[in-house]
Amino acid sequence: VRHLIVVIWSALLAGILGLWAVFFPPLLRTLERTVARRERLRMIVGDLHSMSLACHGRRGAIALGLTMSTFGHALYALSFAAVSSALLPHPPSLAQHLQMVPLVLFTTILPLPFGALGVSEQVSDELFTMIHHPSGALSMLGYRVVALAASCVSIFVYIANARGNRPHGVPPDGPAPL
Repeated sequence: VRHLIVVIWSALLAGILGLWAVFFPPLLRTLERTVARRERLRMIVGDLHSMSLACHGRRGAIALGLTMSTFGHALYALSFAAVSSALLPHPPSLAQHLQMVPLVLFTTILPLPFGALGVSEQVSDELFTMIHHPSGALSMLGYRVVALAASCVSIFVYIANARGNRPHGVPPDGPAPL
């Protein structure tokens, strides 16, 4: 888990430096001169330059996107805290959930089968242990059940609306999908 924390802090630092370079073109030009001999790094800096051109004059939209993302992550932490409160007699505080849940959810993006089932539970259990609380794996399993139930509801709503938009047996307009 400590290695995971180092990876996440490193990714956060790289992201902040990348955004800084995108928003301050003089820094980007200095970075381009610095990595001119390294092909791979030069390609990354070229992509940052393209992003800088695309984002020019849209700082408000980018700030709004970052705010929405932060709000979305806070909702994930709140849902995890709600599940912990429902399952555990003395759950961790909301502040502790806000610190732990991003780390736990980061493990779900690992390229492992079944959404890293087992890895996330282990990380959750170890993070809960770090704050002297048992049952982190139970909280993660409960969160998975709630998330899967919400996904099923979304699927049923989608299916109900997809069938209601056109008569049965009539294909959609436009070219057929590949």
